[in-house]
Amino acid sequence: MPIPVKGIKIVITPDKAKDIKREFEESMYRTWLGLNPLAPRMNLSFKIHPQEVYASSVGQILIFTPIFRGRTFTDVVLAHEFYHWNIHPKDMYRGLKELFTCRQLLAKELGYKPVVKKTELYGKRYDWSTFDYTPREIQFVQNMMGDYLINWHIYDNHSNLWSELWGFLFNDGSFYEAQKKLKRDTTFMIYIAAYNYLIHGLDTVVLKKPKANKDAIEVAHIIRELRARRMSGAYALKELCKIFHEYIKEDFKDKGEKDIKCPKCGNDEFDVIGYEDPQTGKWVKVKQKKKGKKP
Repeated sequence: MPIPVKGIKIVITPDKAKDIKREFEESMYRTWLGLNPLAPRMNLSFKIHPQEVYASSVGQILIFTPIFRGRTFTDVVLAHEFYHWNIHPKDMYRGLKELFTCRQLLAKELGYKPVVKKTELYGKRYDWSTFDYTPREIQFVQNMMGDYLINWHIYDNHSNLWSELWGFLFNDGSFYEAQKKLKRDTTFMIYIAAYNYLIHGLDTVVLKKPKANKDAIEVAHIIRELRARRMSGAYALKELCKIFHEYIKEDFKDKGEKDIKCPKCGNDEFDVIGYEDPQTGKWVKVKQKKKGKKP
């Protein structure tokens, strides 16, 4: 099967899944060799999934997607995930230390004192359940903070990949946000708007409210200070959490949590059985295998 380099989306039908998985596997090695600085080797977890997810955990890069966006996009998304383990947060220990230091700083600034839940041999266990900034939210903002540092590094060191990455963030991300038809600015729109104040010459991200513009400018300022090492990671994370907190709360109210699984068998892997042809707008049915069907 001819594999596009860039600019073309391919729906991953069962007859193409094996070749496209091999593309990601080859890109893992190709991308790793071109990293600067070098990152740890990782394993690939690849699944056909209705929702695009590009993420990583210790020793593993997770690719869940229904489409293939070409070799250039594959290279940049893998480079981005590799860089999460040598630029930010570098490793899980430092990531967790930064997260909980940030929570302590937030609590001190807001005058919050957690109740002692239990006294143990090696210390006290505290109840943080009433604190408005949960570890999950702080980790979400921490990941965005890392994304800024990593994507800025990609802009400086991988110019052949940057335009593909920015095109994905600006075009696809903005498109999906526009579909929500919200009258407010979302976390994602503040996130990408800040790039306008970090990197010159990018497509302009238009926000709805003046406050959102001020927040995007402040986010960019914090990232510049962090990158120049004039601000610690925990302190920068604290300041970013304060900016993004209300946006994240509003996003959660509108969206909630959805776990995409097959309603019949509960599996989280899928085969594409049909798709809308972007050229004709018609529904195209995909011929299924007789054996080994997935939902």
